[in-house]
Amino acid sequence: MSREERLYLEDIQASCAKIERYVQGLDFDQFIGDELVFDAVIRNLIIIGEAAGRVSQELRARHAEVAWRQGRPAVNHRAHSGRTLKRPIFPTIGPTGLQQ
Repeated sequence: MSREERLYLEDIQASCAKIERYVQGLDFDQFIGDELVFDAVIRNLIIIGEAAGRVSQELRARHAEVAWRQGRPAVNHRAHSGRTLKRPIFPTIGPTGLQQ
């Protein structure tokens, strides 16, 4: 694994940890209602998506259990179009932590 890929993976881990901290103990309405938390989560989802998109095909193949592309287009579209999150995405970043 290259140094660059290691940094991308560290970015992904750090962003996941931040999101988990930010949403801990919040229900969906609290999450949506807190503009700072909402924006911070969106920002970190963008970081995850960008970093995942830069990981080599070789690394992705070695770790096929990871959903490298899942959700990436939706996050990018929402982030760049100004659309808000809908309820179905929240359970994946909700009180039980990040899923998939």
